[in-house]
Amino acid sequence: MALSVPMHCLSWNPRSLPRGLYMSLADDVLDLIGQIYEAGVEPRLWDTTLVRLGERFGANGGILATTVGNGNQLSFSSEFGAEPEWQALYNREFHRPELNPLFPAFRRLRPGLASADWMLLPKQNLMRSPFYNEWSAPQDRHAYFGLVTSAGPQAVGAIMFCRGRRLGDFAPDEVALLQALSPHLVRAVGFSRRLGALAGQRELCGALLDTAANPIIVVEPDGRIVHANRAARRILRAADGLLARRDRLTAARPADTSAMRRRIRATADRNAAACETFAVARRSGARPYGVAMSPVPVHAVGLEPSRVLVAIFVADPDAMPPDMASALQTAYGLTPAEAALVALLAHDTPSLADAADQLGVSRTTVKTHLKHSYQKTGTQRQTELIRLALASSSGLHRRPG
Repeated sequence: MALSVPMHCLSWNPRSLPRGLYMSLADDVLDLIGQIYEAGVEPRLWDTTLVRLGERFGANGGILATTVGNGNQLSFSSEFGAEPEWQALYNREFHRPELNPLFPAFRRLRPGLASADWMLLPKQNLMRSPFYNEWSAPQDRHAYFGLVTSAGPQAVGAIMFCRGRRLGDFAPDEVALLQALSPHLVRAVGFSRRLGALAGQRELCGALLDTAANPIIVVEPDGRIVHANRAARRILRAADGLLARRDRLTAARPADTSAMRRRIRATADRNAAACETFAVARRSGARPYGVAMSPVPVHAVGLEPSRVLVAIFVADPDAMPPDMASALQTAYGLTPAEAALVALLAHDTPSLADAADQLGVSRTTVKTHLKHSYQKTGTQRQTELIRLALASSSGLHRRPG
């Protein structure tokens, strides 16, 4: 049974100290709080923050960790003081309630409530456990205290410190100090988890774009590159017709750069697709890239205002994916002849007359194929159809409506 400790025994009251010592402690605590929030928004700083907190309490070990599921899986975000082989032994043998009575006791705490081991169970119960005798004592880990930072049906997060027998159990005033820091620790750890989730979502979006066969570049209205998928990065590294200069999308020819940036601004300002594709010359003398643009509205999140980015689809006529026609047939039900026409147009074929010549059909037939392609894809103009064709061959297509 957990021991009951009156809350007045855990009141941390530095004002009862001499003024000089009080001011020194107050400055130290304020500095600690600042470091906690710095770690919250820059998770790599948790290692040094955890060590500093541990030093403040005379700890010889500490963890910032999450227990997933029913408690059988422990994930460490930050830790200090334990050799890797000891930590591996704990994960393998002692992270279970039948061997470690401290684990279920801490897990039952409400988030934000700082507690020491002697507040949760009789100390003798802990000292008689296999966890204490086979894992803690050999490392001179005699006393534990900490708090739960988050609790949900799938995961429980916690911060915990330990120290050796010479310093003894964590005293009520130390628990009270950790309790004073608790709201800041809970908030900062929450910041880190949310930022981590956002970073994970961004990585997922980037990974999905990397699966696209066609080059896709997302830019700000001023041309600053936000993201380029794998195919686009190859083009930018080659610096043949498109390149990144001071993080802005630039063309090989100044005239193309000016024209491209005007179109980027116009696409973002109107929040509508650019009226036409355009060609970007290449230094190598290879056929020009075909470039199409589409707005990407980004809704306001927190303090970040809403804005419009621009997605740029690049078609390399010498390296177009061979399965564009089949992708269009599968996604939109185009006939082989209709799909072949759209693929030719996406290859930067300059006119319907040229397409008719390459396909060996009349211009009237080409116009009929184009009309049917508009109807089946839900597009109304050639630039929309080309942009959709590029997305389809990249695996990014979606049916209109």
